[in-house]
Amino acid sequence: QGTNPASVKAITDKIDDLCLGYKLPGAGGGGYLYMVAKDEDAAIRIRKTLQQEQPNPKARFVKMTLSQKGLEVSKS
Repeated sequence: QGTNPASVKAITDKIDDLCLGYKLPGAGGGGYLYMVAKDEDAAIRIRKTLQQEQPNPKARFVKMTLSQKGLEVSKS
């Protein structure tokens, strides 16, 4: 209880049939929602759906990739 706020459920309900799973990293809310799409077409449909029905004015997609080099440490 309390790990899936109503605001997150409103997002996942729109795209649930297109995803294999989700992850809310961090604690407290206001962070990221990782989504694993069923396939490339599903990923495109997820993006289109959530851009047309933006959950809130600050919501945006962040491009992620997997490193082909392994662990890299950086300092900012």
